[in-house]
Amino acid sequence: MTEGLELERGIKVLYDGKFKKAERIFKELLRFDSANVEAFFNRGISYYYQNKPDKALKDFTKVLELTPKHIKAALARGNLYNSQGEWEKAIDDYTRALKIKPKKYDPLYNRAILNRKLKNYDQALTDYNRLIKFKKGNSSVFYNRGVVYYLKKELKKAFRDFSRAFDLNRNCSEALFNRSKVFVDRNLPVKAIKDLTKAIKIKRNYWQAYYSRGILWIRVKKHARAVEDFKKCIQINPQFIEGLYNLAVAYFQNGEIQQSTRTFFEVLELDPNHVNSCFDLGVVAQATKNYQQAAEHFSKAIALGHPEGYCNRGIALRYLKKYEEAIGDLSRAIRSDKKNPMLFHNRGIVYARMEQYSDSIKDFNTSLEMEPNNLDALFNRANSFRKLEKYDKAIEDYSKLIQRDPKNANAYNNRAIVWNAKGNYEHAIHDYSKSIKINSKKPDYYYNRAITYKSDKNYSKAKKDFEIVLKLNPKHSFAKKNLNELDKFLKAKKKLKSKYKHKSKSKNKEKLREKQNDKHKSKHKSKHKSKHKSKLKPKSTSKKKK
Repeated sequence: MTEGLELERGIKVLYDGKFKKAERIFKELLRFDSANVEAFFNRGISYYYQNKPDKALKDFTKVLELTPKHIKAALARGNLYNSQGEWEKAIDDYTRALKIKPKKYDPLYNRAILNRKLKNYDQALTDYNRLIKFKKGNSSVFYNRGVVYYLKKELKKAFRDFSRAFDLNRNCSEALFNRSKVFVDRNLPVKAIKDLTKAIKIKRNYWQAYYSRGILWIRVKKHARAVEDFKKCIQINPQFIEGLYNLAVAYFQNGEIQQSTRTFFEVLELDPNHVNSCFDLGVVAQATKNYQQAAEHFSKAIALGHPEGYCNRGIALRYLKKYEEAIGDLSRAIRSDKKNPMLFHNRGIVYARMEQYSDSIKDFNTSLEMEPNNLDALFNRANSFRKLEKYDKAIEDYSKLIQRDPKNANAYNNRAIVWNAKGNYEHAIHDYSKSIKINSKKPDYYYNRAITYKSDKNYSKAKKDFEIVLKLNPKHSFAKKNLNELDKFLKAKKKLKSKYKHKSKSKNKEKLREKQNDKHKSKHKSKHKSKHKSKLKPKSTSKKKK
């Protein structure tokens, strides 16, 4: 058999997938002709498919030494370098192939992809633009150029290319998937969900699309749907831990606390160092007011390096009334992140619990400097001013808060407490009434107003408010006590009033009788006097004229 025929036989055996046999044929050829370029090249291919990359590389290199313009060897070696992650060497070989044949599609396409991976975005775009000139109707080129534009944050161009890719190939689910990312970045989650839904219809086992849509369902607060999507995601890809983790998050958001806890523990069985699961178990425990357990989970998260571990453990310790430890954790968190207003705010709350109001005000001030619209910090600072009896500053803060949030019933209630402390009952009653108008179901507002009415001696209104408190909360001991005291006081007052009224009436009757007696005596005296006077009257001495 001639050398040429033997080479053809080796190539046929190679393409039949009999790589070992093909290798032997090419070896035999090279034994007779050590400069047979095609034998080296095809033996290199057989080595490649037998997973012998070093031997394949050696053969491809030999081909290029013997024939520098062997385009197939340049491409083959470039692909080999690409598969081994040596992207720069692969680019050099693709460039070499393009110098031999400038309009060759494969090396240009592969070079564009590698430039993208190496973040050489401008070079990648240049290659994709050339490819589009060669093949204007190629969906994958538009899709890949869209990916580069997306990575460059040129969202309009990325959107245009993904849309064009899908128009050219209505089965291109990846174009829809990536276009959904553009919608997400433009804050259009509903449109993103529509694209992901279309992508799933095209590709039923598209677990990445289920995962992304699950994330978006959480964002638009459709937590039950998120649960279903994450379930589907891990059903298709059971090894995808982040899918299982986000399923646990979705369960929590959907109010399925026990299921959420179990799923977080499932994640930790697969990956004991999954820091977010440790941390979120703490969040779940804290939400269910199991603060001791929360502190333990946050401690594990801290050991694994979670950046928010100290802050959240500090909050859990605050609820456990371990204030010194809470201050220690929050101070440590602040040292790591001095520009986080939430940390100063939370430490301020702990200082307030410790009745260190001056320190709490300092922290609230820092928090408000960084985040002026933090109404919680403003409210808490007002409370600290109130506790320090700096009433004018407290009123100023409560008033600012009310101006920004007119429906804040607590702000009205607490400003009323300050007005009450200043003895301004009229303003206090006005503010309590406002808080009641906003939230008529809170007994404390009625109770506070009742106390002010009582202080202002408006006992009937005070009584009415105490009665409302007990309707809303029959176990309100202070309201019971005050109402009993007020009832006793009002009864005693009524009795005293009645007694006084009776005494007054008796006195008036006595006075009337005395008056009548005096009048009678006076009349009798007057009569007696007139009789006496008539007896003493002299006789008339007048004489008749004659």
